[in-house]
Amino acid sequence: MTAQSTITAVKDSVGIVRELAIIAAIVLVVLDPGLLVKWAKSANEEGKRAGAKTTEVSLGLAKFAFDNSTEQASKLEAALKANEALKKNAEQLINTARTPQTVASAKEVLHTADSLSVSLQAGISSAKTAALAQDQIIQDAPSKSTGPGAYGIVVSADKQNDAADYEVQQLKLRGFSDVAFYERQGFLRTVARFPDKSAADDALPEIQKYRRTAYMINLGKWCSDPEDSGRRVSETNIFTCQ
Repeated sequence: MTAQSTITAVKDSVGIVRELAIIAAIVLVVLDPGLLVKWAKSANEEGKRAGAKTTEVSLGLAKFAFDNSTEQASKLEAALKANEALKKNAEQLINTARTPQTVASAKEVLHTADSLSVSLQAGISSAKTAALAQDQIIQDAPSKSTGPGAYGIVVSADKQNDAADYEVQQLKLRGFSDVAFYERQGFLRTVARFPDKSAADDALPEIQKYRRTAYMINLGKWCSDPEDSGRRVSETNIFTCQ
């Protein structure tokens, strides 16, 4: 492949990733509160006609929003991974190109990819923040955040191992070393663990600076009989909940 064809291929790939990011961002509009309010009213009326309780309708809304948020986070994470690969290709081309024109083109591609990475990372963070806001309802967190025993703070729910590992690294960078994954409903939930509620209360404001919708749970109530799955993601244990 010639240098020019490589540049073209890289530019085309960046364009594809950008389009995916735009599509994902558009779909995230589904999570706009105004749209959800309208949808909620309609769903509530239909639910009542079908004999559903208000709590059942609320849980359905939370599940709807959670599913959309986690789906878009996954798409954005895939786009970010592809974009990082493109950045490496562009950097390699800068180092190996034989003409100033090719170097200039590769630098332009790299600059675009760098900007896109920032946007994608911001989108991922927003999607995960939105997902956790609904996850608190789905997991019934308020009723599971009282009483004695060990506590945890849930910061993310991911399906991809690398995305879950990223959350662990973010917690460790902030000084939280006791971190584990709990597999629930097909998601790896990243949890910072603490010996009691007091310690979790002290840590929650700091963690919420990073993920403002992170929520607290009593580990014994939230996952009463955890089992070590024997699997690990980057040295972090995965527990399953019955």
